[in-house]
Order: sequence, then structure tokens, then C-alpha cells
Amino acid sequence: MTNASERRRLMVERARKTGYVPSKVIEDEFGVDSSTVRRDLARLTAGAETDAQILSCVKDAVPGTAVLCNTGCCIDNVERQLSVSDGAVVDFTFKIDGVFENAVDPHRVKTFMDKVKSIRNAAPRVV
Repeated sequence: MTNASERRRLMVERARKTGYVPSKVIEDEFGVDSSTVRRDLARLTAGAETDAQILSCVKDAVPGTAVLCNTGCCIDNVERQLSVSDGAVVDFTFKIDGVFENAVDPHRVKTFMDKVKSIRNAAPRVV
């Protein structure tokens, strides 16, 4: 039988390898109630902004692993989202009027990507 600190170490190691972060790691290591995290994640629906605080906890739990903002990244919050995550999954943002069923709007794509490029160009480079 392993002690609690060894179990946590093993969970963190597993998280690093698989990208899966057990609720217990978030709760024990970062003092965040995992039921709150699960409830917050469950509330997310397509297009709803991802909570940057949750992304930050996950990022801290799995250093060296890419963490993506998976929903709700738009022109108004992309700077905040990319300050915590390594990238973002976007779909509604690129669609005409932000509606999933609509076609991609090239102007929306260009505007969004121009902002992403400016954010990346302003960020300090890690060498």
C-alpha cells in the first residue's frame, strides 16, 4: 500500500502521460473543490467561455502538456484564454453570425487570426 503523497505523485505522473487530470489531483494539489470543477465543466456548453481559472489549475497539474481552451474562445476573450492555455478549439467564432450551421466567414477568421498573431508576437519568447 502506498501513502497519500505517493498516490498523488502517481496520479500526477499519469496525468502528464495521458493528459487526463483526476479530480483528486486538482483538489489535493491546488485546493480546488473537485465537485465544483466538475460542476463548472458540466455547465459548459458549446460557445460558453471556458473558465480561465480551471484551465490554469489543469495547466499547473500537467506541466509540459498542451492545454487547450475547448469552447467559447472568441475575439473578445482570446487574449485572456491564450494567456492561460496553449491554444484553442474554435468553430462558432468563425461562422457567419457565430451560428454553427452557417458557413465560415473569411472576414471573421482573418480578424480573429490577426488578433492571435498580435498576441503571440507580443508574448515573450522562451528560448
